[in-house]
Formats: sequence, C-alpha cells, structure tokens
Amino acid sequence: AIETTDPLLGCNSFSKFKIDAEELLQTNKYTQFAMVYFNINRYDYLKEHFTAQACDNTMRFLANVISKCITKNETYGHVIDDCFVAFLHYTKIEELSDRIKIITAIVNNYDSLKSKNFKLSLSIGIFCIDLPNKLSLQEMLDRAIVAQKANEKSFKDSYIIYNDKIRADFLRESEIEATMEQAIVNNDFKVFLQPKYNIVEDRIGGAEALVRWY
Repeated sequence: AIETTDPLLGCNSFSKFKIDAEELLQTNKYTQFAMVYFNINRYDYLKEHFTAQACDNTMRFLANVISKCITKNETYGHVIDDCFVAFLHYTKIEELSDRIKIITAIVNNYDSLKSKNFKLSLSIGIFCIDLPNKLSLQEMLDRAIVAQKANEKSFKDSYIIYNDKIRADFLRESEIEATMEQAIVNNDFKVFLQPKYNIVEDRIGGAEALVRWY
C-alpha cells in the first residue's frame, strides 16, 4: 500500500505528492504550474549542533508552513531529509515570487533555534512548466532540483528559476565530475610550480603549486 502521510512529519508523503500532481496535470491542462523544490540552508550544521527532536520539530514547522500556503488545485510533499516539494499554479511570475517570499518570511521568524544563533532559511529551485507540457513529473522535478543546487551555495534566503544557462552549467559540471577519475588514471593532471620571489633576500623563496587538467 502507498503511504500518503509521512510517518515522521505527519504531512503529505512524496508518494502522495506524485499522485496529486499527476492528477492536477491531467485535469488542469491549461493551467500554468510551477514545481518548487525547498531545501534548508546549512542543514548539516543544524543536525550537528541541535538535538534530533529539535531537528524534527524544525521539519514539522517547515511542512506546516508549506501546507498552509497551498490552495485549491495545488499540492506538496516531503521528499527526503530536509527536502520538500510543492506544485503551485500561477498566472504571472511576480505572483509566484510573492508567494515564495511569504513562505521564506514566515520561515525566517522561526525562533526555536535562536539559542545558538541559527537563523532558519531556505534554498529554493523553481521550474515553470511550459504549456503545452511535454515533460514527465520526474523531469520537472529534476529541473527544479538543478535550479536549487545552483542556488544553495549562497546560503542566502533566495530562489532561482530554472533556465537554459543553469542547465548548461549543470551538464558541464556533471561532465567534468564524470571524467575526473579517469583523468587521474591517465595522468591528465599536470603540476606546475610558480616561483615566489623574495625581494628582501634577492632570491626565489618558494613556489605556488598549480594543477592543470589537459
């Protein structure tokens, strides 16, 4: 049987989200939807410095915030760990942006972690679904995740909307990571020593090591 409720957080499970989102796509073919993927900034730090109960309470709070911002013909769900996803409809990007800002503002006011000066904030990736839609639900989610990954290094409360440049950057980075291990085996990395000159003693006093990939 499919679990429709997340056993830990009591919110929609990821399975429930997928069922609802597929149904929404089928019954609202001319509605503009956006796939919105949420991550907590510095989640590893949160787990390291707070109790398991405090972390669980934080996740329940976030689930509650997102669920209360969902309107008719929309859905959401808990994916895994600190990851949530929402399927929102909109008419203009500005309208969607305003709703995301409301969610982040509420999240910022969560005060249960302030004892250690931890401000709860989100990294968000958005994929706006073109009409007519030709992508699967997983393909939409993958694009929202790519946008979120492009955003998360800033540690700021912000969102990024998926576009072709983000996709190109992601594919390039993935290609580099995929070929790096074989490049080490092939000795494609070369070390160069850039001299550092000691002007007081009038001699070379050391070098900076540089690695280049051919």
